[in-house]
Amino acid sequence: MNLQFVGTWMLGLLAIVSGPDGSDIRQDRELLQGAWLLVAIEVNGQRVDDSNAQRRREEKDIVIVVQRDEFFVRHGERLYKGGTFKLDPSKRPRAIDITVEHVLSSTFACIYDVQRDVLKVCQPIHPENRPTEFAGKADGKHMLYVLRRMQ
Repeated sequence: MNLQFVGTWMLGLLAIVSGPDGSDIRQDRELLQGAWLLVAIEVNGQRVDDSNAQRRREEKDIVIVVQRDEFFVRHGERLYKGGTFKLDPSKRPRAIDITVEHVLSSTFACIYDVQRDVLKVCQPIHPENRPTEFAGKADGKHMLYVLRRMQ
């Protein structure tokens, strides 16, 4: 898994746009704050899991750190600025636009779901195609990330 691509996805998780009072945005943004451990990735209809031990060892060291509307990617001892995000919890599924700085400032139209300690983000392979469901299907158009809040 390309670390830059993971960073792009994580950035998208942080961006929220909401209704006139911004309460949904503030609430979701607050839920996203902190460190998130990458626990699963689904790509091309296949879940990257313990059956692929080497890849799993490499990816379980990936932590996304969210601060305000920015995110950072920690891989081992190194910390990278991933980018920024905007949330739109009024959409169904909830939308997040992630701008990744190290990929020529590309903005990816993603979706997210955050439930207490579990965060799901579905990212398109190409920036312009926002997913409509949480799946990394075999068509190769989207990647699904599942993260768990670190204590």
